[in-house]
Amino acid sequence: MKIVLKLLIIIITIPTISFSQIPYLNTLISDTLFIKIKNDSLVDNFQNNYNISDIRKYSDNVIGITQINKYKYFPVDQYLFLNHSISNLLGYKLASDSINFQHKLIIEDINLWNDTKSFFKKARILSGYSYLVDENDNKTKDWLWEIRYKNKKKLEIEENLSNIFDTWLSSQTDSLKYLNFNTQIYPYKYRRVLESWFDFILLPDGFIINGNLTLNFPQNHKNKWFLGSAGMYYRKSSYHESFTVGGFDQHWFKRFSPTIVWRNNSTFRFGINSFNHEKFEHVDYWNILMLNLGFSSSFEYRPKIFRGLFCGGGLYLNINGLPYIPEKIKIVEPGIFTTIGICLP
Repeated sequence: MKIVLKLLIIIITIPTISFSQIPYLNTLISDTLFIKIKNDSLVDNFQNNYNISDIRKYSDNVIGITQINKYKYFPVDQYLFLNHSISNLLGYKLASDSINFQHKLIIEDINLWNDTKSFFKKARILSGYSYLVDENDNKTKDWLWEIRYKNKKKLEIEENLSNIFDTWLSSQTDSLKYLNFNTQIYPYKYRRVLESWFDFILLPDGFIINGNLTLNFPQNHKNKWFLGSAGMYYRKSSYHESFTVGGFDQHWFKRFSPTIVWRNNSTFRFGINSFNHEKFEHVDYWNILMLNLGFSSSFEYRPKIFRGLFCGGGLYLNINGLPYIPEKIKIVEPGIFTTIGICLP
């Protein structure tokens, strides 16, 4: 009975102990990486007279949080710290170039992340949003940032992070210097945009339904952009059916007008097949696997900076590696398709 009472006392007491009272617990559940920006030692005695406000969810010295494995086994949050606040680093950069601007500069968001879905353009990316406001706190100009940086293997991680952040500082400074702004104020809350669409493809024998889902920071205000996505693929013909989830869907976009976009797509897929037993007496066992390439080109109605439905249509080419039954299932299958999707900022 005494043992039970002692255990109850311990259980009741544990929640009342703060992490700061337990030695080394804070360093065990988190980690800090300090990032040194070029010439940031000159900022030590800098008097910042610029009207810059950092309203991000992190403190002014933190540019992001990543996850690492501490001691190789324990996943912990790693805080990316600067030696100086973003406001002071940017202010020093502006002062060095003798740049003055009216109104107040707001830094709303900065995100550092790795783009692993882009098979051809894997990179570390700094995405962010900043804008100017007048004396009534109305937006007058804004910037949607996407800075792609390919990590240099010979550099430490903090040096690569320093380079990409220094690129943003220079870009923001140059934009104020040369008055480079977006032509249209971004009307939505800055965050990742959900885009989902389905391609309905008609082939000489059967059809394909190909679904895509992306969650990326705003892109469609640009004239050119690139996306990688995971897809859902279903193929049905008179001889077989194929299915897969995932793949390497790569999309290139080029804007022809404020409402029309040209999209080109290439895809590699690996999945499974099933066959119509009425059409086959025997199928080689390796044909249960599906390997194919898909290529498409389409024109789509996708207005700049919008929320809602979009649609389009174009040409498609399917190249089958597996199943390999050329007397019944063609290796090369041309087709046409239509697209319908939704964009939710």
